Amino acid sequence: MKKVTFLLAALLVGGMMLTGCKKDDQNNNGNNGETPATEVVYSVKYELLETAQVSTGSTFSVLPGCTFDVSYVNAEGNTVEVKNVTAPWSVTVDNIKKPFTAKLEGTVSYDEAQLPETDINFVKFPQITVTPSVGQAVVSNDFFFDYFRTKQKFLDAIQQGSRILNFSTSKEL
Repeated sequence: MKKVTFLLAALLVGGMMLTGCKKDDQNNNGNNGETPATEVVYSVKYELLETAQVSTGSTFSVLPGCTFDVSYVNAEGNTVEVKNVTAPWSVTVDNIKKPFTAKLEGTVSYDEAQLPETDINFVKFPQITVTPSVGQAVVSNDFFFDYFRTKQKFLDAIQQGSRILNFSTSKEL
């Protein structure tokens, strides 16, 4: 009887050893020994700058009294509108995955009483900065510039069409 018990115990231990020898899959997650690729996610920073320097070395500023109604694309691809902001302004959207089109659009409003009588540099400085979770940030900025010798010429141009008041910039991921 002791021999039968010993044999059953040995058979049980041997069976446990065979089933316990399976290779553990703790790190590979079923990838056959390959390291899984890290998914790159992005942060997008939308900005309206107050001043900017152009290639000629000149620095321009947004006119006093200007406000902006802006819209940008959030991580879900929806358009978000923000009214009546002043430059500088910014918002950052995180956890963006490709494919994605970052887009910043806006319309400028101005206070006529604060416009200078001459030499109006009517500028808009939208900027999009894309920062991947791995790698270097990429900056995409546009410089929208209109020059008018007099306040009246500016007001006449506005009356002829609002193109001057609008801007749009985008960046594909």
